[in-house]
Amino acid sequence: MSQNHKEDSFAQQLDAARPGLLQFVTLSGAHDPEDLVQRTLEIAWQQRGSFEGKAALRTWLYGIARNVTRNERRKNAPSSVDPEVLDGPAQARGVFTSVVRRELAERLELAVGRLPSVLAEAFVLHHLVQLPFGEIAEIVECSEATARVRAHRARKLLQ
Repeated sequence: MSQNHKEDSFAQQLDAARPGLLQFVTLSGAHDPEDLVQRTLEIAWQQRGSFEGKAALRTWLYGIARNVTRNERRKNAPSSVDPEVLDGPAQARGVFTSVVRRELAERLELAVGRLPSVLAEAFVLHHLVQLPFGEIAEIVECSEATARVRAHRARKLLQ
């Protein structure tokens, strides 16, 4: 496989990961989620030579996003969630549906924002981004059982 083909393939995989990364970063309470996702993808591109393939690319990317988001969180206060990020691009659904979605998104953001960060990360990665617990464990650097417990505790606290 030529170097150009490898780079094109890597770039396509980064593009495919963008929506999930945006959802994760947005719900983490980041100030400018689009900027942080772009920064995550830039770091991944710059560090592509260090990706060894021991873990899934997605796992590696979410780890980068987690670190970028944590660094940003130290600098800024949380911002509001864009409801369209919750389930991909929204289609025109009428004013009522839009208002309801926005209200639900705001409630979800507030509720997740009140959780301890380790619980919020596990909740968002499992229930919203839909990653398996094994990948979550790699991203947040804990055991699979711990990731499972954190997501469960977060869900119970949110009920």
